[in-house]
Amino acid sequence: MIAVWGVFFTLLWQVLSNLCWKPLLALIEAREAATVGASNKVKLLNEQAEEIARSFENEILKARITAAQSKAAVVQQAKTQGQAQISSAEQNTSLANKKAGEEIQTQAAQIEQQLHGEISQLAEQALIKMGI
Repeated sequence: MIAVWGVFFTLLWQVLSNLCWKPLLALIEAREAATVGASNKVKLLNEQAEEIARSFENEILKARITAAQSKAAVVQQAKTQGQAQISSAEQNTSLANKKAGEEIQTQAAQIEQQLHGEISQLAEQALIKMGI
């Protein structure tokens, strides 16, 4: 009887092995391969995303450097133009002051001549009135 049970067990084991265990093990192995493959794909995608982020940061840094250089150039140009305008205004003011000074001197000379003429007339009138 034990021999019959042994043969029955062996036959049952072979049938179950072919019908249940092998497909179940194949399914488990396929699932594990898919999980490992997906995990590897995720790692690869993460590495690619990190590379893209680094590239993006580098491009942003380059753009900031370019913008800073452009800003510095514009500021320097504005300073140069401002100094040129200040220098021009100073020259114009200096010329205007010189011209105004010359005009004042001319008017002062004219007034002085008028006063000399009037002083002479007043002196003559005073002498006449005094009877001298």
